[in-house]
Amino acid sequence: QNNELTEAVNLINSVIGTHLGIEDEEMARSIFDSCKTCKNPVDVADQVDDTLGSFQFPETSKREIWGIISDFQRGALLKPVIPIPKRLSKINHGNTIPVMFDEQL
Repeated sequence: QNNELTEAVNLINSVIGTHLGIEDEEMARSIFDSCKTCKNPVDVADQVDDTLGSFQFPETSKREIWGIISDFQRGALLKPVIPIPKRLSKINHGNTIPVMFDEQL
């Protein structure tokens, strides 16, 4: 789980970098520590506001942080991502995960 913790902090750091234009690992760790037990996106938003409200993180950043926390809680941060074949990606415009089907249908 140590690798997942490091990955979670790194991903939150990236969100901070997108919002502030500079990454801050201590801030990322602070956000992670305050949000790691949150059960929903509202709790995460409240924690981010309580912890770092002066930075006025936008709702999109708070939702990204929730996604990171949620993935961490489920142990899904370091799971391999299965690439979508190009032909299937074009069929559904890359918007959804394709359902594999028999090409003879």
